[in-house]
Amino acid sequence: MLIYKRFFFPQVVFKRFLSNIVNEKEISRAKDFLSSISRNSVPKHLYSLKFSRSSGPGGQNVNKVSTKVTLSLSESFLYHIPKLVLEQLVEKDFKYFNKSKKSILIQSDLTRSRESNVDDCFNKLAKEMNDIVYFRNTENDEVNQAKWKKIKQKTNEKRLQDKKRLKSKKEHRQKPQFD
Repeated sequence: MLIYKRFFFPQVVFKRFLSNIVNEKEISRAKDFLSSISRNSVPKHLYSLKFSRSSGPGGQNVNKVSTKVTLSLSESFLYHIPKLVLEQLVEKDFKYFNKSKKSILIQSDLTRSRESNVDDCFNKLAKEMNDIVYFRNTENDEVNQAKWKKIKQKTNEKRLQDKKRLKSKKEHRQKPQFD
């Protein structure tokens, strides 16, 4: 069954197959993508850099040198993002997405150096993607289920012991009955 979902762009429609099955290969590809996001890993034709004057204190350096960086990742960058990552970015509102320009825009004027501001832009991109995207750890699921089952049993046993203790306490308060 084919489903058409709109990702980010109102005019661009991506075809996706309806599937709840996520294999380990897709997860590892997505994790590799997230761990390798850097200036060198993104092809240069997919992004553009714009330099402008920074704001804030800094005197002559701020007024004369264009150190502020605006990183613009084009629409075609989305085709390089694995499906699992892209779906989570759409669901959780990726904050660097610019709907009017249909691109991802990130700005940095953290330092007085252009190069370090460019690196900071890519670090911001990587950090935001890593913060948003979550992969469930299937190996620990069985261990966690057993752990929580044991916790539930112990909690239930303690609850029953407390009930018995309260019952005996109430019984001792009553007047003795002689037959």
